[in-house]
Amino acid sequence: MSDLYDASWFDATMDASIWWKRNDVTPDEAATLLYGSNPLHKAAHGKPLTTRETESHEYQRLLRVFQDYACTDPGHRTLAEWLGIAKEEKLTHHPWIDAYLLARPQTNDATPPTDAQASKRGNRPQWSDDALRTLWAESQLAGATQQKLAGKHGVTRQRIGKLLSQAKNQFRAGRPSPFPPGVNFTMPKRKRP
Repeated sequence: MSDLYDASWFDATMDASIWWKRNDVTPDEAATLLYGSNPLHKAAHGKPLTTRETESHEYQRLLRVFQDYACTDPGHRTLAEWLGIAKEEKLTHHPWIDAYLLARPQTNDATPPTDAQASKRGNRPQWSDDALRTLWAESQLAGATQQKLAGKHGVTRQRIGKLLSQAKNQFRAGRPSPFPPGVNFTMPKRKRP
């Protein structure tokens, strides 16, 4: 199968490009997508259709963790951010999304000009939030290295490192502190015997 065929298949069956562009994917939609089912095609009982690659308890686990994140750190999340949470929490997810990220064609709004192209113009390209989000998601795939990502995007490995650091700070889903902001809790130092 060619990459274009794979991407087209996922767009037709999962509405992948539509979901990938959304700025606000709910925990239920994200869990359904990462389970391997299209939220728009749920069964009559409201649960996602079963898949061969994932089991029903994995959907429940994804949903529960995502709901926890949504409650403790409310806000809009993209599918890429939910995927990052799933990988960070080491949750099983359907392999379709990894295959889609590798297969999907790069669009102008998600792929900035290469450093070589920018040097001809005398300035460094600006990566859009969508491009950084895509880069962050690609970096989470199995086997992804900075060298491979640099080759794919036409930049140096050092530039990819800086971009990944920026993307991590911007998009990595971290658990919020249980302590109120501005309060510094320190443990007393133990005295040595």
